[in-house]
Amino acid sequence: MDIEQRLRSMFEIKLASSILRAEQTEVIPIIPNQYFSTASSEIRDMFIDGYFTGAITLSQSVAEGLSRFLCDRNGLREYIKEKHSKRVFLLQSEKIISSKSKTAFDKIAEWRNDFHHMNENIKTNRSELEIRAKLNIGCLFQIEKEVFDYSITKGKLAPKYPQYWDIDADGTAEAFLRSLP
Repeated sequence: MDIEQRLRSMFEIKLASSILRAEQTEVIPIIPNQYFSTASSEIRDMFIDGYFTGAITLSQSVAEGLSRFLCDRNGLREYIKEKHSKRVFLLQSEKIISSKSKTAFDKIAEWRNDFHHMNENIKTNRSELEIRAKLNIGCLFQIEKEVFDYSITKGKLAPKYPQYWDIDADGTAEAFLRSLP
């Protein structure tokens, strides 16, 4: 069997479970084109493909990047180098994010040290990892839906919080369009 046949066979074996995972998760389809956009989009792809450890770890990194981004865009630059938990607390206390998004940030961070430092007590049970990855994706969706909320008016994107979008002088902004299965 050549490589193409092996890959096709593996794809077909995984297809049914990948479809189920795709149906169980959602992401906001348009976000600002920022340094975290590609990584944020790959989290769901990793989950769908069954790469749960990668999805968990990457979601934690993106969440930390988002908290820094939100501090930066809201004039709280002195907090960018603070611990993630302190930034998230500040963002919520300043009413930049809701308590629901703070809870989402906190949930994503729960397993952070074990995954970022690859501690020996890291979870390895695939069922547990799948549940956690799905939870993290849902939490990230909650945060992104809140801070990158938009409407479409007369065929144009109208961000609820324009400070998170780099809007040019002509009123346009670069957006990251996610391909959604």
